[in-house]
Amino acid sequence: MSSATFAIAIRFNATPRAEPYVPEPVLSDYGLEADPGVPGLFEGQGLQPERLAALLGELAESVRSPAAEGVVASGLLDDVWISIRRDA
Repeated sequence: MSSATFAIAIRFNATPRAEPYVPEPVLSDYGLEADPGVPGLFEGQGLQPERLAALLGELAESVRSPAAEGVVASGLLDDVWISIRRDA
């Protein structure tokens, strides 16, 4: 029996000054790509459950950094939306 895979979309609601703090290298390591038509949107599909869990864990770690805390406190990054769905 094959394991289900998942698609994920992550949208960072950030000002342009916050772009250096968006963890784009982490996202690209997991196969997510920026959508050039929507600022701050990264999408990927075909993630195995273990990879999805690892990605979410790395995102959680990245927001614990002092730099990330400053970005949130300053209002440069308002929120992050994450949508996860099972691939068809």
